Amino acid sequence: MTYLLCGIELVCPKCRSELIGPDEGCQLECTSCRARYPIVAGIPDLRVFPDPYISFRGDRVKGQMLERHFDAMRFSEICELYFDVTPEVPPHDVRTNLSRLVGGVSRAETAIASMEGPLGAPVEQVVGEGTWLDVGCGSAPLVAALAKRGIACVGVDVALRWLVIGRKRLLELGVEAPLVAACAEALPFRDGQFQMISYQHTLEVVQDQRSALLEAFRTSRGGGHLVVSTPNGRSLGPDPHVGVFGGAWLPWRVVSMLARLQMARPPWRRLLSAGALEEALRGAGWSDVSVTTPGVSASQQAQFTGLSRTMAGWYESARQRPGTAQLLKLIGPLLQATATRR
Repeated sequence: MTYLLCGIELVCPKCRSELIGPDEGCQLECTSCRARYPIVAGIPDLRVFPDPYISFRGDRVKGQMLERHFDAMRFSEICELYFDVTPEVPPHDVRTNLSRLVGGVSRAETAIASMEGPLGAPVEQVVGEGTWLDVGCGSAPLVAALAKRGIACVGVDVALRWLVIGRKRLLELGVEAPLVAACAEALPFRDGQFQMISYQHTLEVVQDQRSALLEAFRTSRGGGHLVVSTPNGRSLGPDPHVGVFGGAWLPWRVVSMLARLQMARPPWRRLLSAGALEEALRGAGWSDVSVTTPGVSASQQAQFTGLSRTMAGWYESARQRPGTAQLLKLIGPLLQATATRR
């Protein structure tokens, strides 16, 4: 019998054939190539390669450990536990990440609002009776925000452990949405399944950007939309991973060295300029491509301190003016692109 997760049919990411199961060992099996995929901590693991920062086994073990504490811990405590067993994350990054995780749904609401201008309508109207796929959903803040609005949505990420944390977030909020461990370059869905697909700070860290965008195109309906938010590869502002001003211009070797000096892992990434982002989208078949700079809400600005807060205020003022808005598109910190499948 075809395997459905909350009404969404999952297929083999390798050959796109039907999956059946699970069997007694919580394994799904492809009816064609016979590949087998486990269900771990309630999440189907349909990845064709692991998260570059951890092995398949390490990721699954960590996810199962986190799930065992679901009944005894709140979402915020599960997040703290994750960092307790992840000593490679520097202490100052732990504090920042915990704050971001707890405030994730609020920021997701801000992100949704920033999408509605370029899309030209409220997201509920854009999605309609269709389904939204969030690729690189992490701990599922956007999925949770959409589910709270009654929008059918699916979250996908290559990091199974973060999906387990996301599952706890959804449970605590009392909303339901399927979460699937999968690679952006090999999505386990049928052609034309989604009305809206989003990449929120994900495209820059996938292994193969062209394959990821082609997969988004394949799984999008005719008339469907894609929204991409990503750091600007020509930004003069703080680097998204190491915090150094102008870091986006530095060679990867230097960025890697700076990360190690901060006791952090070197980031796996490929940052895109506005022009490169538009070219990549069009090259994958997307139409009506528009690349702009997203807004920074007052609540977001309040989270910054010192020079960063001053620059955020200047940025939001500058993006309202036609002349400086174009300049920000070239060297500002963030890019937001929308596109349509014709």
